[in-house]
Amino acid sequence: MLGNSKTRTWKVIIILALVCMLLIATSVILVFQNPEEEQTTNIIQEPNDMSKSVLLISIDAFRHDYLECAVAPNLKGMSDQIHIQKLIPPFPSKTFVSHYSQITGLYPAWSGIVANKMYDADHNKTFSIGSASSYDSFWWWGEPFWISNQREGHLSGTVFWVASDVGIYGRNESPTYPTYYLSYDRDITYKDRIDQFFEWLELPKSKRPNFYTLYFETVDDMGHKYGPCSEEVIEAVDNVDGWIGYLIRGLEARGLWKTENGLNVIVDSDHGMTKTSKDKVILIDDYIQIDMSLIHCAHMEHLHLYPSLKNDFHYNDLECQERNSRLLSKSNSRGRANLNQNSPSQEYEAQVVNFSPVTQIIPAEGQEDQVFEKLVNASQNWTVYKKEDVPSKYHYSWEGNDRIKPIIVIIDLGWSISDRAYYEKYPDNFNGGNHGYANDYDDMAGFFVASGPAFVQENNSIEKLENLEIYQILQKIVGLQNPAPNNGTMKNIESLFK
Repeated sequence: MLGNSKTRTWKVIIILALVCMLLIATSVILVFQNPEEEQTTNIIQEPNDMSKSVLLISIDAFRHDYLECAVAPNLKGMSDQIHIQKLIPPFPSKTFVSHYSQITGLYPAWSGIVANKMYDADHNKTFSIGSASSYDSFWWWGEPFWISNQREGHLSGTVFWVASDVGIYGRNESPTYPTYYLSYDRDITYKDRIDQFFEWLELPKSKRPNFYTLYFETVDDMGHKYGPCSEEVIEAVDNVDGWIGYLIRGLEARGLWKTENGLNVIVDSDHGMTKTSKDKVILIDDYIQIDMSLIHCAHMEHLHLYPSLKNDFHYNDLECQERNSRLLSKSNSRGRANLNQNSPSQEYEAQVVNFSPVTQIIPAEGQEDQVFEKLVNASQNWTVYKKEDVPSKYHYSWEGNDRIKPIIVIIDLGWSISDRAYYEKYPDNFNGGNHGYANDYDDMAGFFVASGPAFVQENNSIEKLENLEIYQILQKIVGLQNPAPNNGTMKNIESLFK
């Protein structure tokens, strides 16, 4: 009996060991899954013609020449049908600014989103990306395409497009959201994002969107950290290309890829990227006296790139708003700062709203000419304009938009701007890459590829297109009858279509 007991014990041990080995092997397979090999096999209910439906995908900061640097077989395959070599972002070439211009068809001065960090003096409101303020419909002018689409009885499903989780009026009487949407969460995996799209695609016909979006951010992350065309960026490009492959194979399994009744798919980017260095930084307080009590507010844009700064940044968005309200004159329609009278112990000449390749300056009351002349005479790697004199090619001088401040400083490509204290504490934050520069630099151009039955089928390559024309492209595909007012021109996209 004792021998049988020992035998049974060993059998149990062996079985448990085999089970553990199987679990370990399974977990290893899951960790190292190749997106190219994964398939989703659910069948679409009530399949129908999807040739007037479209999926718009944004790969943040995918520069126009990254296809030449990377392997990217899936994106290159799409470029064989439609390829816009340089997708020109709006001025300035920032993420929120560009995505919202794409989806409204408006230049930033008319879309309301003129920078990633803004202050509206008339209403005493502050905007920073990722903060609670960015969910206030007050900031978002124009009409995103999902609202235009839904006004004509269609449905929309968005995964993370800028402002898709914000209630926006457009031409409606109340704030409107996409039919289905996910609030931004960078921890949601690319697979889960794509699978969410497939779930919407598999809904019954009466509940199924005809317009979808997806968003991928790692190419931008790696570009900021390591610079454009670095090994890390190319690895990120090839990784996201693998997930585009996963998407394509899922569409193939459903009969919706490169078929007469298939889905139209657009992949584009919001802007490019250029190399930066801590050796190419302009310290603005070497030339004018700036209000140091608001410096952390001006640097808040860096928080999404360097989360560790939260330990050193003492103001949140509401505190910045309160400080702005004490220092800015509400009664002055041009937002001049009453810096001197509010700070009797120290005179300041100006407030910096944002440290960015397009920097906005609010001069103290009566000191606009003095501040302007000092910045111009500094002879640094920048070009300085009064708002009304910003070149018309940038569409950035509309007097009806007070969010564009009286003095605009446009930094030369590859240079950065800061105050001395921040630079001396965080010099390495200026190494790597950046965007936001004037949109006529080639490095700021994004890319565009597309495939689907709505487009011409032969190889069609266009040299460049402004990205606000994306609204027109979407309108053409879905057959929108009553689009919102926009700055696009249908004739600029006619050659893309049958």
